[in-house]
Amino acid sequence: MNVVQHYIEQSAPFARPILSHIRSLVLTACSEAEEQIKWNMPFFMFKGEPLCSMAAFKHHCAVHIHKAILMNDPWLSDRLIGKTAMGNFGKITHLRDLPDDEQILCYIRKAMDLSGVKLPRSAQPKQTLAIPRVMQQFLSENPTIQQRFAKLAPSHQREHIRAIAEAKKPDTVLRRLDSMRKKLLS
Repeated sequence: MNVVQHYIEQSAPFARPILSHIRSLVLTACSEAEEQIKWNMPFFMFKGEPLCSMAAFKHHCAVHIHKAILMNDPWLSDRLIGKTAMGNFGKITHLRDLPDDEQILCYIRKAMDLSGVKLPRSAQPKQTLAIPRVMQQFLSENPTIQQRFAKLAPSHQREHIRAIAEAKKPDTVLRRLDSMRKKLLS
């Protein structure tokens, strides 16, 4: 038995017709699609890249057309911004929650056309946080800790800065500085 078919048969009863329908549409649009299970959900691969994926949850299903962000489709874009579920179509509980078949086939074909196109990296710059004065003083008084802190990845530095900056009470600040000291000296 096919792995995706097995996934569908193991899904909740409400999800089976939805997942079967999506599978049928994907295979209609792209007969070359390879069916796989990745991250415990069905993926349809085309030329070694994800084309589409779907998943069943307790009370809804989700469908994700990969590279949909590049399609410049207003209907799709509206759902990608502030979406409430994984996937492009929101939470799907019935077949009627899906766009019409021709629209889904069009999205799948567009995704096939985008095969090989790389997604742009996020344009948002990494957040830089100001080091709280009490932390600056602590680091300047402890050169070894200051050197080790400087060698940390920026994301780890931000974690320490946030921990100190978000402390509301002086004793919490001291506890967190001591915790940071222990981590950096271990």
